[in-house]
Amino acid sequence: MIEVCVFDMDGLLVESESRWRQAETEVAASVGLALSRADLEATMGMRMREVAQRWFERQPWTGPGTDEVADRVVDRVIELTEGAVPLPGVLDTLDLCADRELRLAVCSSSDVRLIDATLERLGIAGRFEVVHSAEDDPHGKPHPEPYLRTAARLGVSARACVAFEDSVSGAISARAASMRVVAVPDPDADRARFGFCDLVLASLRDFTASHLTALGAPGR
Repeated sequence: MIEVCVFDMDGLLVESESRWRQAETEVAASVGLALSRADLEATMGMRMREVAQRWFERQPWTGPGTDEVADRVVDRVIELTEGAVPLPGVLDTLDLCADRELRLAVCSSSDVRLIDATLERLGIAGRFEVVHSAEDDPHGKPHPEPYLRTAARLGVSARACVAFEDSVSGAISARAASMRVVAVPDPDADRARFGFCDLVLASLRDFTASHLTALGAPGR
């Protein structure tokens, strides 16, 4: 039986992928690295420090360390998130889950300060019982650890959770943790890569009470 709905943040609760692309492109250029669209898509869902390390291994630079570069990207994304609003269907989905007396949580690869700023700007900061950042986890997504730690903080089995994700790495993380997975991929993503998920939707606007029941949520 499902007890908890766990939400990724970037690309699921808020349209942030364009902001991440802009911030990463700008900061990478400042250290002499040109990123393609494929480069940016390959690291979706990963922690920024891991992304910066991958950049450095590909093309080492002199000057700021990878942690500083990662911090610059996060700072820029926070600036760009000013005025952000929830993606279509987010508020209705949160209401639907809460109406079925399901607990709500966030599990994100983003740094704590970005999560806090974004949820506050979206007006939903107080809706989640647990907000977990993988920033300091030994392993980030697609490893299951972030989702396992989220479940542990809630005091429930991961099998009692359904995760909502937009990226392949995040969906793999949740599935590897033994959670049910609802995927809401970017429109340009290859939906076939999400074939292991329990449900794949074009938008959270399409998520219904019937879906929640089918996933194992208690009825009313």
